[in-house]
Amino acid sequence: MRSLILLIFILFTMTIYISVFWALVYISNIHNFDDPKSKKFPSISILIPAFNEEKTIADAIKSCLRLNYPKRKLRIIVIDDGSRDNTYNIAKSFEKTGIVKVLRKRNGGKASALNFGLKHCKSELIMTLDADSEIHPDSLKTCLGYFSDPKLAILTPSVLIKKPKNIIEKIQWVEYLYSIFLRKIYSFIDCQYIAPGPGSIFRRSFFEKEGGFEVNNLTEDMEIGLRARERGYKIKNSLNLRVYTKPPSNIKDLEKQRVRWYRGTIDNQIKYKHMILNPKYGDISLFLFFSIITIMSLLFSSSYSIIKFFSASIRKVLLYSKIDYDVLPMMNFSFSLSKKTLLSSIIDLNFTLFFLGIVGTCIGIFGLLFARRKQKQYLTGEKISSYLFYFLFYFLLTFVFWIEAIIKNIMGGEKKW
Repeated sequence: MRSLILLIFILFTMTIYISVFWALVYISNIHNFDDPKSKKFPSISILIPAFNEEKTIADAIKSCLRLNYPKRKLRIIVIDDGSRDNTYNIAKSFEKTGIVKVLRKRNGGKASALNFGLKHCKSELIMTLDADSEIHPDSLKTCLGYFSDPKLAILTPSVLIKKPKNIIEKIQWVEYLYSIFLRKIYSFIDCQYIAPGPGSIFRRSFFEKEGGFEVNNLTEDMEIGLRARERGYKIKNSLNLRVYTKPPSNIKDLEKQRVRWYRGTIDNQIKYKHMILNPKYGDISLFLFFSIITIMSLLFSSSYSIIKFFSASIRKVLLYSKIDYDVLPMMNFSFSLSKKTLLSSIIDLNFTLFFLGIVGTCIGIFGLLFARRKQKQYLTGEKISSYLFYFLFYFLLTFVFWIEAIIKNIMGGEKKW
């Protein structure tokens, strides 16, 4: 029981600490959200890896061609990764523009395709863009001022869901909107370590010195971000670098994507465990530790809530059946103390979980309001229902996907993109 009480107290204390910390970061940087201006237009290559993307590849290329950027400084390189549909021919038809170049290789995965494309890049900057994503026309011209800092290796985008249709896509629309706020806050304290596939911009010199994407990594965008932070490079975020992506539209595809993400997260946390709580790496060493605690908190609180729900249900059934329901004493995890002091309230698990839920919801609502205003995502009745579904049900999906990812990693399940 002592270890459980200690865990509860740690969760409570860290929630307060993290909440106050994020609030102070936001307040101290309230005038720093705008991107720095740049009068220079460095050359940039946009790499688009594609595998069986005949339905979306044309829109991705067209969005690049519509960019408000000097065309003589722009090159679009499509890498067909052994597609079995018409992706190659559709992409090839854009070569007549003089800006698009289409390459073809045997199937080897996204990281392999990106590395193949890197060999054909001579520009100062390199952007990656998923074949099911589109970039806003004004993005490049407004965000490249960050690269005046020679230590900056990666600039990350604000990723939005393109025209969500069903409830699964709408929940992800809320999730992605909230992540825009988080990435910007992380950027202020140099704690970003993920370079999203749709829209991240890299210095070419970074790849020349540190190598390309790790081919056998399930989340190569996380690995390359952690590698950059480990080796002393900076990663910043731009609110103006807007990219629209197509999300999974059903539970099966969402499960496949998220389990891959979470398994990749576990692998990369293990690979870069030497950075955790290591003062050599600055604030990100503490942030990596907090991210682990956050995941543990999610798994613990969700498990408790589910057990509590079924425990109460079983007790009611037994009660109505006139059976002594005290045969299930171990299923009651709540604690009661004679003196309701602040400490005893904190130790009460029900109170702690309620408090964590309220704080998390408040932070989530604030982050959504901030991102919605910055990205001009206007509020409608339909979007309100999306918010409600996100706050009420999404954590349960996340819990299930995390459990599946952990089990597959323990059991040694096949790792593939």
